[in-house]
Amino acid sequence: TLDAILGRVSDAIRFVALFTILTGFAVLASAVLSSRSQRLKESILLRTLGAPWRQIVSSVIAEYMFLGLISGLTGAVLAIAASWGLSFYFFKTVAAISLPAVISIPLLVTGITVLAGGLGCWGIFRRSALEALRAER
Repeated sequence: TLDAILGRVSDAIRFVALFTILTGFAVLASAVLSSRSQRLKESILLRTLGAPWRQIVSSVIAEYMFLGLISGLTGAVLAIAASWGLSFYFFKTVAAISLPAVISIPLLVTGITVLAGGLGCWGIFRRSALEALRAER
């Protein structure tokens, strides 16, 4: 029946969405871990120049917040465009856009990005500059 077919299509879309989200988490974790040595070098340089621990941490948080917000907004805009295109051209209907989802998803992505970035850099900020330089050799 038509309901069974639409149910299967809906399940397939949910699976693809879940797979996409999990892939995004893997890419985020990989990006954070690959930039860890660069963060260490930046942290050493800033501490050597006299920057307080709080300033270094807040700059990293601000960077990840900006990246997360840009990523979330880009994803929301692309999702709205895809939803509108599918609704208008394929289903011949008007797209129904959920304003709470459009607002909350970029904020959620920003939070996840800041959390992942902070956790990925946590050990870097706890070391002294001299200790980090010795470990770098």
